[in-house]
Amino acid sequence: MTAPHTGKHALKAMFLLASLALAAPAAAADVKVKTINLSDGVYTKPFDIVGDGKTRVVIIGNEKNPERVVIDIKGKNAVRVRKAALRIRGVEFRTTDSFAQLLAGDRGEIEFENVRFGLGGRHIVADQGGRIRATGNYDVVVGGQLHLMAHGGVIELENGIVVTLHSVVFRSFFAGATAGGLIAIDPGASFSGLASASKFHVRDYGKISSGGLGVAGLPGGWPGLIDELGEYDALRPEQK
Repeated sequence: MTAPHTGKHALKAMFLLASLALAAPAAAADVKVKTINLSDGVYTKPFDIVGDGKTRVVIIGNEKNPERVVIDIKGKNAVRVRKAALRIRGVEFRTTDSFAQLLAGDRGEIEFENVRFGLGGRHIVADQGGRIRATGNYDVVVGGQLHLMAHGGVIELENGIVVTLHSVVFRSFFAGATAGGLIAIDPGASFSGLASASKFHVRDYGKISSGGLGVAGLPGGWPGLIDELGEYDALRPEQK
């Protein structure tokens, strides 16, 4: 295994993202897809992608051994996308406190597969105007505050994918939706392994569609909560 390192690889990646964010409108119109290949190692600077609505970025780590490419961010969100589209695979995420490992908002879109969610606060967060979609299998190797949070945005798990949980613990709940956010699990998506947490929490017009898993189908050792104005598979508080 190549020894973890920091420095030139992280700086090169961040320089490319900065150039996308600062491109003039005329130049941005010519941008199709920018691909960033990450070598094995530890990256300690956050990936903050801000585009013009047309920006497309692909980040590829080690697709055979994602644990060898670690995005380890302290005190900030690891990957945040706004007004741009990102595809990412072959990496492991780590964060501190309540910060997100993948965060989309303000017309930002993220698609991911073959990644590992490690120690941190919130693994996957879709804020207002953001969309995140899991398009392939992935692993949850360490818990944190929560795994999925649709805070006004949309989170989707594609048909047929398997989410593998490595006996993880979440302080709040596994999946939550609020402020009009939606978690949509396609029929055929499944979870393998164990999680210690409340299964879900929906409130304030937040919705979870379980794809047929039902109220007991999400990972967790305790029942979920349908709070005021929340909805889970068309169930509302007065129908519990």
